[in-house]
Amino acid sequence: MKNLLLLAAILCSLGAFIYFYEIRGEEKRQEVRQLEKSLLQLKQDEITSVKIATFQKESILLKKEVSGWMIERPIRSPADDGTVNVLLRDLESASRNRVFSDVDLSAQKYGLDNPRLNLFIEAGQASKSMLIGRDDFTGNNMYVQLEGDSNVFLTSRSLSTAVDKTLFQWRDKTVLNLERSQVRVIELNNDRGRIRFEHQNNEWFVKDPLRERADQNRVTGLLSAIEFAEAQEFVDDSPVQLEPYGLMPARTTLRIQFNDSKNWVILELGQKLGEYVLARNSVWPFIFTVKEELSDRLNQTVWDFRDKSLVDVEQSELGEVRFWRDDGEITMRYQDYAWIVELPKAYEGKEVQAYKFWYPITDIAFKTIDDKKSYDPSFLRPDVQMVVTSREGVERKFLFTQIGDQYLARRTDSGRQGTISEIDFKKLLFELEDVLADAP
Repeated sequence: MKNLLLLAAILCSLGAFIYFYEIRGEEKRQEVRQLEKSLLQLKQDEITSVKIATFQKESILLKKEVSGWMIERPIRSPADDGTVNVLLRDLESASRNRVFSDVDLSAQKYGLDNPRLNLFIEAGQASKSMLIGRDDFTGNNMYVQLEGDSNVFLTSRSLSTAVDKTLFQWRDKTVLNLERSQVRVIELNNDRGRIRFEHQNNEWFVKDPLRERADQNRVTGLLSAIEFAEAQEFVDDSPVQLEPYGLMPARTTLRIQFNDSKNWVILELGQKLGEYVLARNSVWPFIFTVKEELSDRLNQTVWDFRDKSLVDVEQSELGEVRFWRDDGEITMRYQDYAWIVELPKAYEGKEVQAYKFWYPITDIAFKTIDDKKSYDPSFLRPDVQMVVTSREGVERKFLFTQIGDQYLARRTDSGRQGTISEIDFKKLLFELEDVLADAP
């Protein structure tokens, strides 16, 4: 028994040795070898500052802060994460593809007497300075020289592409930083009025100028448009007056409040500038332009954001649906993910296709809504009456009637009523033969 335990201990020790020395150790050794071959011998997560200098343009200084990368010069502005990450990746991966030791012959030979770019890189206590010269004859590589090193190295030209960018390219062009899942309140002020939305129980509700459930897709679409919107041009980084830009007062204002804060982030839109619209946010003083599509999103009316659905019942929650029409009663039960006819008897037991019957009905939407909920006497004798019953036995009744060229609809549980289109009305007058599973 003791021999078996000893043998097991030896095997465990051997396995640990193989794992930590041969496998993990080889990974570390490979990492060291790659670092030795690299041009700067720095890891990208160690880099804290990059200064890019040229003779033709003002130098750009990028610095890593707790909140992320920032441009410090020529202006202080958030940097574009994607652009900076590409630079850091290329700084780490740049390799010494070839070494030249005859630099004393002529720096001009490598374009280093008048370099196109000069990089100053800081990584903790370490610092590096690099000159970027001309391309080699292939156009795929370029000559570089490190400060304090007499050698010239050939490295991939992709590093030059990552470095040689305009100030606009380095800037973060996000119109308004937000995380959609954390947004709690939205306030929108435009020429059409003021709208307030609140997020409650995983749904959006209009709270002002009326109180009802919002069109979820419209609100999330608005937030998506803001989240992914980008500045097209920075017009003024230090505006003295806002009136010339139509931002005092702003023509459109969006205010957003997050779950963990009582503070507001604000986006303001002003006058048009060519095909774009001038804008600013509450975080930075810059005035920039945005696409007109974003302005259109922010200039919707409360009607645009209202939930105009009529039959807002999930099919999976249902047990039965009944129709009373001039041609008689139709009853269908929902079981095992299928609709089965119960009435009329001639069709009893036949299966109905949901996409032909139920889905079109759930697409019925109000064209207008009567907020006064004044009961129309024509609903006393509706052309179509529909009752849906949940699995728990809860009923909801819907009434539909035609008056001339108008088609009225009403939910009796909430009293919500209004008009629907003729096309939607005719969805309720389906022929059973056309919606059966075996219908052509």
